[in-house]
Amino acid sequence: MPWRISVYDDGVRVVLSPTACRDTPTKEFVEFRVVRRWFARAHVLAFGLLLALGAFVGIQTRNGDFRAGSIMVFGGYALAALYIAIVGLVNRTTLSVRAGRLSVSHGPLPWKNKHEFDFSSADIAQLFCDQKQEAWGSTYQLRVTLRDASQRTLMDEFETPEQVERLKLAIASRLGIHNAHDRSKPSR
Repeated sequence: MPWRISVYDDGVRVVLSPTACRDTPTKEFVEFRVVRRWFARAHVLAFGLLLALGAFVGIQTRNGDFRAGSIMVFGGYALAALYIAIVGLVNRTTLSVRAGRLSVSHGPLPWKNKHEFDFSSADIAQLFCDQKQEAWGSTYQLRVTLRDASQRTLMDEFETPEQVERLKLAIASRLGIHNAHDRSKPSR
């Protein structure tokens, strides 16, 4: 698992090895939890942009080349970059399996397109791995298909499909989902 992802089984940090997730747990478990920190290179870039904008505005203001309107525009960009940097530093995505329910939450700061989910195991038709193409490469997502045929992304930004498969099998074994070994992606 990448360094940004931590896995906890009954409060104890564990490593998801390929063999650890194949079998159903033999003990009763209380909670299985996965925490992913959001911090990435993009947040360092946002912070660097914030510093560069601050330096640029400071120099231009000192020279008297800026008007109030220009300072407001650059100030807006600086605030946006600051918020992105702070979100990257403090936010986490938490996936929990507890008492036959799968829940996903993001926070503590709000962010666009990050919704909280709570499903019972009866609502879940299939867990699957999906590849997401980005401008800088591809990443992998853990997704779910519900009984009503809708799909949701549970966690994203995995580096390899094997990481998603290991996590998928660990979750499925704890929820009693039997098609977890199916590697096919459902049709939409």
